[in-house]
Order: sequence, then structure tokens, then C-alpha cells
Amino acid sequence: MLTLWELGRNSFVKSRRNTEWDVLEFAEFVEIMGATGGSDNRDCLRNPSDRAVLDDYDFSRLVAGCRSIVGLGLKPYLKLGNVPSKYSADRDQGDFNMNVRPPADYAAYGRYMTACAKALLDAFGREELLKWRFAVLTEFENAGWFKDTSGDPGKTFQEYCRLYETTAEAFTRTISPYLAIGAHAMAVTEGLWDERLFIKYAAEHGLPLKFITASFYDARPGQFTSGMDMPRTIDHLRDAAVAAGLTNLWYGVDEGRLLWGMPRKGPGPNDLGIRIVGDTWQAAYDARIVKQLFDSGADYFASWGYLSGPDIFFEGLPSVSFHVARESAKFGGMRRVPVASEGKPHDGAEIGAVAAVSADGGTVRVMAYAFKNDLGASGSVPLRLEIRLPSAWKGRIVRVVRKVVDDDSNWFDEWRKIRKERGIGDERFHWSPDDPATLHVQCGLRDEKDREMFAKEIEPQLRSRSQLKPVVGNAPIGPDGTISLSLSLSVNTVVFLELDGTLKD
Repeated sequence: MLTLWELGRNSFVKSRRNTEWDVLEFAEFVEIMGATGGSDNRDCLRNPSDRAVLDDYDFSRLVAGCRSIVGLGLKPYLKLGNVPSKYSADRDQGDFNMNVRPPADYAAYGRYMTACAKALLDAFGREELLKWRFAVLTEFENAGWFKDTSGDPGKTFQEYCRLYETTAEAFTRTISPYLAIGAHAMAVTEGLWDERLFIKYAAEHGLPLKFITASFYDARPGQFTSGMDMPRTIDHLRDAAVAAGLTNLWYGVDEGRLLWGMPRKGPGPNDLGIRIVGDTWQAAYDARIVKQLFDSGADYFASWGYLSGPDIFFEGLPSVSFHVARESAKFGGMRRVPVASEGKPHDGAEIGAVAAVSADGGTVRVMAYAFKNDLGASGSVPLRLEIRLPSAWKGRIVRVVRKVVDDDSNWFDEWRKIRKERGIGDERFHWSPDDPATLHVQCGLRDEKDREMFAKEIEPQLRSRSQLKPVVGNAPIGPDGTISLSLSLSVNTVVFLELDGTLKD
């Protein structure tokens, strides 16, 4: 899942595809926040400020953006429900410069949503739209996104239920009752009201609801969230759904990872634009998240970006998050097999491992990591993995391909050295310099000359430092079908193993 703050910031033109570090190898959906309104540049209206005319619909921008996404083989995930300000009695921009007020006239808003659904149906057809996803709002219980004029939690809850009903009814009636529509809760921390109230309401009133998703943010490297951890966040939503009788929902994380980088030297915000740091620490953090997703049965963890930019999905050098995402995606469609990891943790490092076998029984994949929530942690962990393999593998020799995500496959540590040598201080970045989106115009290097220097001089030097280099070897399988692998894993790094069981003795 790729996350867009705004459709206009990334048109997903096919010619931008990065064939060397290609997100299309593993991405399936593109999540678009505020897809149908909330600000003048998002409202699908010819004149968003003219309150005398409420039906001046213009969905051409939305249709064109979705067409580009579909043209790349991806599927849109549209965040509906943000109300154009001229449909509200008053306007409050909330925390994100988006109108947070409910409609003054739900009938007028409902006609707008119906017209939107019809425009999409005319452009793409029912069969295609049934492959998309839709949600009503981002973080529906977050007052920064949606709040009644009174600010009262109970009244805001009631308004959201009505907003959801109106939006879902317009789309399911126009397109199909089988549309994949759901809701995105903040969940990880307390909102204005308890998100479980809506889950219960949806069940009691038979609302169309296929999924519930969450946000999950830790604060920064070394500082976990003050809210629930990721597994508990998913369990929190699932427990409420099951208690309400909703047993067939799917779950995911629509946004998250890290809010801030490390304290910076000099003025400017410390936010992480794409919510990750460039340091190799991020690889172990992501691998830990991947295991938690697998263990919880959640569907995905969306990403704000993977590359150094300017286009953070299609241009530039890969972050370590990209490497982990691409290798983790290869577990798709596989069945988990038992894996035991034994190692002496180095100074509190957490060890984790996942193993799975392909449907045809010919390939086993393993991911293992040593994570410590300390950006400066060092040392290594002697690690032994024992994996129980399919019975057909007993007593055989298998090929093992090993890929390690560490400083040798990460350009960012070298970039830090270059920055120091050239005197490129923190003040020359819009947001946190820990963010790998170095060329992103909103959060990377401030000055166009600096961005040109990085693109022309530095990036070519760092390309060779961005490769995952496979190491190939062989290993025997025991007579009981167990393979034992020993390795030394540096703290805050990740190893991926591919075992090929098709080799002949």
C-alpha cells in the first residue's frame, strides 16, 4: 500500500517507473487521502467558494489521477467523506488544513457522493471498481480530521455515523452492494471519542463495512509510542468487531511508522516527511513490524514513500525500508512453517524470525532480525535458526541465497559522512535531515542548488552502496526435515534467506 497525502502531488505517470528499484514489484494499492474534498484543491467542484451553487461537480481530476494509477497496474484506495467547505455551515481547517465540519445538508452532500460514484462508474466500470477500496475519512475519531461545531464527542460520533451512512449508501447503491468499503480509525492513541462505538453502531445498523484499519506511529528512534503497540492496536479493533458480531473483516495500517527524527541542530521542524529514517536501524524496525503483521493476521502496513526522490515512489535511491518491503512481499501466498531462533541477545537486542513455504513446496523463505530501539546501537548477535521443512526435503542438499540489509546495502550512512565533509548542516533541510527523501521538495534539501548537487554529484557515487548483494551457498537438510543455519547478525540489521528445494542430490 502506497500512501498519498494529495493526489495532485504525484500523478503516477507511467514513464516515471524506476525499473531498478521498482515499487510496482510489490505495491498493490495507492491510498489517496482527502480524495473527494476538504480543501479547495481537493473539492471536486468547479467553484468551491460559490455557496449559491451546490451541484457544480467536476470529477475530472479524480478520474484522471485514478486512471494513471490503474494504468500502472495498481488499484486506488480512495478516502471519501471529507466535506467540501461550501457544504458545511461553517469552516474549520482542523490540524491538516482540511474542513473538519459535517455537512449542513446531508441531502446535498449525498447527491455529491452519488455524482462522484457515477463518474467513477462511467469511467472505469463496475468490475474494475469492485477491485478498489474505499473508506470514509482518515482517522475518523481524530478531532483534527472531523468534529462537530460544538466539539462534543457524543455529537461528533453521531455526525460521523450519519456521514458514513450517507457516503456508503451513495457508493454502494450506485456501484454495487459488494463494494469494498470500510473505515480508518486512529486507534493507536485516544481520539475525541471511542472508535469502538462506531464498530458497534455499524454492526447494529447493518452498515456496509468490509474492513477496519488503524494508524500506528512511534515517536522517534529510541522512543516508542505512549499508546498501544502495533499488535495491540490491531487486536483492539478486532476484539471490538468480533464482540459486535463482525467476524469477516480484514485489518491493516493505513499510515504510520515514525513521527520525528532525532533532535536537529538549527531551526526548522523535526518531522519525518515520509515517516522513516534513512539509517539502517529502520530496516530492523520494519522487519519487526512485518513479523507483527504476520503474527496478527493484518493485511498491510502502508508507506508514505520509499526512495530519495524527488518522486518518493519512482525516483532516486532506495531506503532500507524499500529493501525490507520488497523482500517481505515475496512471502505473499506462502504458508508459515516453524522456525526457532536462538542467540545471545546483545545488550537487550530483540531477535525475531519468520519462515514460510511456497504453495508448491519448492521454496522456503526466512526473515530474521536483531532490533534494539537505539539508533547508535552496535555489536552483533550470534544467531542459530532451526527451520522445519516439508517432508520431501528430508536428507537433501538445498541452495541457500542470503541477502543482508545492513550498512553495506545502505547509502545513507555514507551520505552522512559526505554531509559532514561538505558542511551541509541540518538547517539546509526543510524537515528532519534523518529522512531519506533527500530530494523531496517539501521535506528534503531546501535549496535548489543543494538538490542539484546531490542529484548530479552525490547520488551517482552512492548507487553502488544501495544494492542488496546475494550470497549463494548450499546447506544439508537433516533426516527429520530440519535445517540448522548459523550466522552472525549485526544489531539493527535484517537477513533474508531463500531456500531452493528443487535441487537434485
